[in-house]
Amino acid sequence: MPRFVWTSSKIIKDILQYPPDKRYSTHVKKEDGALWKAAQRHFGSWGAAIEACGLDYSQIIKWGPRVAPNSGSGGNCTYPSCTTKHHANGMCQTHDNMFRHRARKGKIKGRHN
Repeated sequence: MPRFVWTSSKIIKDILQYPPDKRYSTHVKKEDGALWKAAQRHFGSWGAAIEACGLDYSQIIKWGPRVAPNSGSGGNCTYPSCTTKHHANGMCQTHDNMFRHRARKGKIKGRHN
């Protein structure tokens, strides 16, 4: 016998405890995977669980992350003679991919050698 049994009312109560800007699926799945999975099982989808709470799912999904973390907002790439805007790690996408590929193949030990 399981120690904890999810009920529809418990799921709804727990969803409503999240701030409105943190009720999107990926955040809840990361923070409380058990709640997310229970909502999937009981309601069929995260969106259906949100609707069961009396909330508009189209408004909830607007809060979710829509911008890639490496959006190229930094300075120039640190690779010699490259003038492309870099991502969060200091390299442009082209050179970052090149270093990842070489590291995976065992040709280099670190990214910034």
